[in-house]
Amino acid sequence: MAKKDAKQNKKKKRKKERKASDSHLAVPAGTDVSDLIHHEANIYDGIDMHTMNAREKHEHEKWNERYMELVKYKQKNGHCNAPFRHGSLGGWISRQRTLFKSKKLKADRYEKLVGIGFAFEIARFDNEKWNERYMELV
Repeated sequence: MAKKDAKQNKKKKRKKERKASDSHLAVPAGTDVSDLIHHEANIYDGIDMHTMNAREKHEHEKWNERYMELVKYKQKNGHCNAPFRHGSLGGWISRQRTLFKSKKLKADRYEKLVGIGFAFEIARFDNEKWNERYMELV
């Protein structure tokens, strides 16, 4: 029983030391490798999941789900401009553009979107160009 209590105390101490550290890479000597692997598994996109509350984790996971949905959409369609009526993905895309325009889009998310060729500014319909093309057809 005393061994079990000592082991639990040791784990608690290591956990406190890791939380106190500025970097998740600073691990005290003598740390069990399995603890390190478990800790690394909770680092997601450079974000320590231990420091997030439940709401933040949920938001982060939902954002990544939509991002992966966008990646699949691009693979299928060749672009990232899913229309607003394309269900939740279309609304999510619109929200990312709104966040970008208001300078509230997180830097890591911006980088991920740019990395797949996401256009934050979309070209508006050009009546003059449409009319020129129409006249070419007629």
